[in-house]
Amino acid sequence: MTASTITFDDTLVFIRNSATEDDLDRFEDTARARTRTLNTQRAAALTVGQDVRLDHYADARLNGLTGKVEHIDRQPRRTTYVAVRLDETSTERYGNFHRVPDGVKEHVVTRLHAEGCYPA
Repeated sequence: MTASTITFDDTLVFIRNSATEDDLDRFEDTARARTRTLNTQRAAALTVGQDVRLDHYADARLNGLTGKVEHIDRQPRRTTYVAVRLDETSTERYGNFHRVPDGVKEHVVTRLHAEGCYPA
């Protein structure tokens, strides 16, 4: 087989049936590096007003909340942070575990890592 004819399914079969621990370590390192690249690209592509879904946050209660990007704080060689205005349903869910003033329909959550914002 040449490199141009190897499919992703071929790679999965190799991993499942033939990969050594060293092979798996290399694959894992490569997958982590690619994930970091994709996260950085996604964060760089965010725009104010964009609909987003929050995911992969350490505080799992944030995961699945939706809203609009309200502000982006980009600084060279530093983590990009965003403020997201949660929609009404997500504000209600957020209010179950964080303080949200009574009667507020859309709450703004600040200092969120941009890498956890996925286009909705």
